[in-house]
Amino acid sequence: MFATMKNVTVDNDNAELVDFAKSVDFTALFDHIKSFAGIACGFKQPTITTGWVNHSIVSISFTSEDITAQTGSLAAILKQCIICSFNNSVYLDKETGEPAYWVRVHIQYEHKTDGAYGMEMCQAWYKNGAWEFLNTGDSVSQFFILAIRRCCCNEDEFFRKRRARIAGYGDERITEEGISSVASRTYRQSSGCLS
Repeated sequence: MFATMKNVTVDNDNAELVDFAKSVDFTALFDHIKSFAGIACGFKQPTITTGWVNHSIVSISFTSEDITAQTGSLAAILKQCIICSFNNSVYLDKETGEPAYWVRVHIQYEHKTDGAYGMEMCQAWYKNGAWEFLNTGDSVSQFFILAIRRCCCNEDEFFRKRRARIAGYGDERITEEGISSVASRTYRQSSGCLS
């Protein structure tokens, strides 16, 4: 599935990015989202829009059909639940100089009492005709939550290796010792052990 244009102004600043946006195939992204979330749903046609904030902005937005019926017991309290692009950008990759697309995918839900919320499911990049995915559970921020929960226990070799592998994924400057120290200190501060 490819995006259609809506409120698009093409000029010299964004022509390359708009052409690239029209070439992004969302099929693999939508399949990944459905597989990751364990749901079956369709997605509405993505739309390309342009804007201007100190420079030309090109974005591609999308939303799923309502998936409230697939939320189990939560369906009793939800008015609507969808998967959508929360943040995204078509940009020139700094390493290659080629156009690329980045999107933060969220699940958004609205309670029957009118409160609306959302949370990140994954991030995805479309570069050189292929998709790359980073599921929220694989991100470094999720690693810190795991590290903080585990820091007061004697961890086995599995968690030490996992911590080093995940930390290396996000930032080469983060070391196993540094993460253990930060996680341990953060946990002790939050539990009142340190002032």
